[in-house]
Formats: sequence, C-alpha cells, structure tokens
Amino acid sequence: MKSLMIIGIVFFLHACTSEVNKDHQQAFICKSLIQGYLNAQHLQHYEFHRKTTEQLKIIYIYKQPIVSNLMVDVAQNTQLKFACLRPSENRFELKLITPHQDEASILYLYLSKK
Repeated sequence: MKSLMIIGIVFFLHACTSEVNKDHQQAFICKSLIQGYLNAQHLQHYEFHRKTTEQLKIIYIYKQPIVSNLMVDVAQNTQLKFACLRPSENRFELKLITPHQDEASILYLYLSKK
C-alpha cells in the first residue's frame, strides 16, 4: 500500500514538474524573442515592467526608465506591449500591441522536434 502511494506521489510530482518546465521554457523563449526584437530596433533602453495573462496570450509590458521624473526620450512610446502566444507545442509567435490595441506579428519561432 505504501509503495502504491509513493508511486502515485512520484507520478503527480513528475506531472507538476513537467508543467512548470513548460511554463519556464515559454517565459524564457518569449523574453528572449522580445529582447532580440528590442536589440534589432535599437530599443535596448526599454526595461521589463510586468507580465499578465489574457486568454491564451501572455502579455509582456516594457517601459522606458525614468530619470529624475523625466522620460529618457519623450518622442517615442513610453510603453511597449508584446503578446506571446504558443499556438502549438513547437511554435511561438510574438506580436507587438499598438496603443490602439491592434496586434502586429513581428517574430515567429519554430522549435525542431527531438
């Protein structure tokens, strides 16, 4: 009886670990795609602010740093919003959300299957 209970606990913990690893992998990939986009657009000064979830999308919000209560560059958007989706097990999509809440796909990533 004890061994059945231990086996059940091991399977439960393995399932939880697998889901946590998937979430960690997705967060790592999404942040890497965003950082790559910011670097390519010469927007490295934007900093991660917060992450929220809307339906099946994870929303990442990046903001410009504030120096002495003044924005570094007032001409640009002070906030950038990205939606990161995982439509399938091996595909990621990064979208830029405009101030009018329109979404423009900017990057795709396809992972090869092992």
